[in-house]
Amino acid sequence: MNILDGNTFYRLSPGVRARPEKFGLLLYNSKDTNLTFIKSGSFLTIESIDSNESIDSNGSIDSKQYFLKHHCKNSYDIERIKRLLKTLIKKGLILEVRSSI
Repeated sequence: MNILDGNTFYRLSPGVRARPEKFGLLLYNSKDTNLTFIKSGSFLTIESIDSNESIDSNGSIDSKQYFLKHHCKNSYDIERIKRLLKTLIKKGLILEVRSSI
């Protein structure tokens, strides 16, 4: 689940739902009903920490146990994803979680 540096993960904030789309991800913030379109293609996906959890009938993923995962192969794309993550944190859509392991 590790995304970029070995001990930092990014999860959806409470009240935020995500749906995979062809262009990347669609985030819905239930607090202000805003939609955020993330044009990340297949570079950024939502992964569950429990493989038995399911996606609801709308194809949305609830925030509790889901983390962002990157699929970047070069440093340019990794830097692009880092900038995107910083923006999503500022908007309150994701939380940075540091692991003590």
